Amino acid sequence: FSPLLAIALIATMLIAVNLRRRVVVLREEARHDPLTGLPNRRGLAAAWDAMPGEKALLLIDLVGFKAVNDAHGHVVGDRLLQQVSGRLVAAVSPHGALARWGGDEFAAIVRADRLEKQRELIAAAQTMPYLLPGPDGVDMHVRIGARFGEGHGKPTLDAAIAMADAGLMAAKGG
Repeated sequence: FSPLLAIALIATMLIAVNLRRRVVVLREEARHDPLTGLPNRRGLAAAWDAMPGEKALLLIDLVGFKAVNDAHGHVVGDRLLQQVSGRLVAAVSPHGALARWGGDEFAAIVRADRLEKQRELIAAAQTMPYLLPGPDGVDMHVRIGARFGEGHGKPTLDAAIAMADAGLMAAKGG
């Protein structure tokens, strides 16, 4: 065994280990929202497939978020989204899965027989004020609401999304 060959083998092994680690990180990043840590749309699909039995999808649109974000800036808006995601996870767990759908929308997969209860828990979580840092260093309380679109009785995630999206558009008045 030559010393150069040994060094080359060790270097190759180190590169392979680092590449494996990077692939794991990239897979995680591909399925999760970096701001909230929640699964994203790809992660939602995996959660849908993993949940046994009849399930339903709730699309949740935050009412009043845009006004907070516009008035107080993206840093405050990001903090609000992080707090919202924490409350929604608590309201949906352990019987469901939550994902960040995009912007100020979230998606919850719940057991179909718990749909009404989950909607009530999520709505209740949104009625409490959020404590956020103000631009002048003084904390402020903010209240936002939620609108829902439901997709239930559908065998596929795509069909549930279409149904929930139509319901959410109707709730928005569009």
